[in-house]
Amino acid sequence: LIKSFRHNPRNINTLSSDTITSISIGRDNIVWVGAIGPILNKVDLSNSVINHYPLLNSRKLSGGKFPKDGIDHIYEDHNSKVWIGTRYGLIEFDKKLKGKSLVQIDSNMHLYNSGYFIFEDTDSKLWLGSDGQGLIEFDKDNKKLIRYLGDETISSIVSDKFGKLWIGTYTNGIIEFDPKSKIYKYFTIKDGLSSNMI
Repeated sequence: LIKSFRHNPRNINTLSSDTITSISIGRDNIVWVGAIGPILNKVDLSNSVINHYPLLNSRKLSGGKFPKDGIDHIYEDHNSKVWIGTRYGLIEFDKKLKGKSLVQIDSNMHLYNSGYFIFEDTDSKLWLGSDGQGLIEFDKDNKKLIRYLGDETISSIVSDKFGKLWIGTYTNGIIEFDPKSKIYKYFTIKDGLSSNMI
């Protein structure tokens, strides 16, 4: 069975746009959809109802303008909080409060124009893969970002059974990163990879 969801300007119960920039499978039969513009779409597959949540305070760090390419990445963590990566910062969305808690994370690190890939490790810690700003550890308690790996562009993050992160980069192969010791090791075509672009 194939079912499509489209934008219809005459029907509010549709996607905010047909240009999709990110999609994430959440809990409770929910799909989170990012599209062009400052709108988070919540699609309930059980009844096909679509709700919109404006990310208006995402304009705080962007000089009043939301990035035209919209939401880069969406991730729902183990506490059912939805984290939204944009090129002007990380947004925390608490779905338990039905969209009433939208927090722009101000890192004071000038990470603007850097899209995010979001990953939660086995210790419930959030890691952000950026476009040219390396690997970023997010301290949920203090709302701070800590950078590692220089100016790497990170395309993907997974973890193994030992808790180590395996990080795909755009030009430098794969990085094995230990979150506890912060020790890392590169694997490239010299080690047998077919390409350094992951």
